[in-house]
Amino acid sequence: MWQNFLFSFNAGFPLLFFVLFGCVVYRRGFLGADFFPQADKFVFNIALPCMIFLSVYSCDVSDLSDFGLIAFSVVGITACVIVLCLLVPLILKDNAQRGAVIQGIYRSNFAVFGIPLAQSIAGDEGAKMIAVAMPFVIILFNAYAVIALSIFSDKRGKSSPSKVFLRILKNTVTNPLIIASVLGLLMLFVEYETGFSLPEFVNTPVTWLSNSVNALALMSLGASLVTSRESGGGGGKLKIAVAASVVKTVILPAVMVTIAALLGFRGARLAVIFVMFGAPSAIACYIMAKNMKSDAELAGQILVISTVMSLVTIFIGIFIIKSLGLIE
Repeated sequence: MWQNFLFSFNAGFPLLFFVLFGCVVYRRGFLGADFFPQADKFVFNIALPCMIFLSVYSCDVSDLSDFGLIAFSVVGITACVIVLCLLVPLILKDNAQRGAVIQGIYRSNFAVFGIPLAQSIAGDEGAKMIAVAMPFVIILFNAYAVIALSIFSDKRGKSSPSKVFLRILKNTVTNPLIIASVLGLLMLFVEYETGFSLPEFVNTPVTWLSNSVNALALMSLGASLVTSRESGGGGGKLKIAVAASVVKTVILPAVMVTIAALLGFRGARLAVIFVMFGAPSAIACYIMAKNMKSDAELAGQILVISTVMSLVTIFIGIFIIKSLGLIE
């Protein structure tokens, strides 16, 4: 169990480090005031799509025989989004906050926590099951995020249903992350069917661009937390961020793992479901919120708080699941 806690800490600490590092470099004036807004645009339009493309393209589709896990992942994520889209507007009045909370709760840091945590819990079988579910989960996470943030964007005044639909359609079709997901999926199946793989001279620069996402996005988040504090903002959102983080790291995984266990999921498959819904909010939530007229400040707070909470909740969750004999 100590190994699982250590893994959670090792996965979460770099995230917190770069947030604090962003606070420091902003306060010290090492980077100009225009740097972080430009960095956000770069991450959203170039670096993050590269990361999404590689995440989908590197998935293993050689064995898609576990349709039960795939079906549960697709239905489970879809159900979560629908329930959140119905409930959150009843609680929050601000449209931008609604989108940030919905995305922050259902969308987990699956790419970072996925394979290593599943392997830590359930060995090589856990890593294999994650690889089976990964392409479906990544594409759904991104597609539903675009739809939710389009519906609950910071638009003043009411729009007709047709205008809302057209806005969602336009945002979905033109969103860099959706385009990257589709291209990654196409390349994945081209390689599977023909054996043609991405040339190394293309793969290497795409990988380097992908590697810049976490540091730039988290430093930008740290800088934004400083500016928010200096301007006197953010205090009223902290309670919302804490509540959303509790739902993200405690309530949602507890509900989904319970449902999965009642449906007969055990072992590595249950470990994958726990990681899918129990990992903290994704780094991409902050970048997408900032670039799609949602509440980026609130999205960033949910990201930080859920990451800190996950250091404890993942450890406790694994302990409970293993104690009940659901995972050997």
